[in-house]
Amino acid sequence: AYGCIGYLLTRYDDGSHTCSFVIAKSRLAPLKTMSVPRLELCGAALSAKVDMMVRCELGLPLEPSVLWTDSKIVLGYIHNEGKRFQTFVANRISAIHRSSRPDQWH
Repeated sequence: AYGCIGYLLTRYDDGSHTCSFVIAKSRLAPLKTMSVPRLELCGAALSAKVDMMVRCELGLPLEPSVLWTDSKIVLGYIHNEGKRFQTFVANRISAIHRSSRPDQWH
């Protein structure tokens, strides 16, 4: 399985802030065996999609999102703009780049 969680950090004028849970999504891995890096890439693509959905639904002026993954392989895919990837990877990287910038990913 893979998934993502969306939080909203609100900063107030007095310097205080709150962090609120907004949404979580999860998916079961397909029955066909898939490598862990590919599942992590699917999780990153889901995160980018959820971020775009939350921004659209809230309709508030928000600062740019910060997106996190614990996979160095996925970060390498996202930050690499010179190499061509296999179709599966290329499609997910394309979806990530449509809704986020590489510098948003950590």
